[in-house]
Amino acid sequence: MQKQSLIYITSIGEIPHTGLSVEIKNRKIAFFAMNRNVYALEDRCTHLRVQITHGFRDNNVIGCPLNGALFDIATGKV
Repeated sequence: MQKQSLIYITSIGEIPHTGLSVEIKNRKIAFFAMNRNVYALEDRCTHLRVQITHGFRDNNVIGCPLNGALFDIATGKV
């Protein structure tokens, strides 16, 4: 079994509305605060591979800044 460790990133109150992008093991991960919970998605649009944290947010949805693709923050579904 592989040893796991925790990494402190920031407090929930410091996460910007459009998300916080953090590189972990060569992958950009987007963290979002919503209803006292923190959600993590890969920080890239599945269509154009741009960072979704550079996009726009409406409630529980984050939108791609280039093509407008919408992603549910809680599930990651398009």
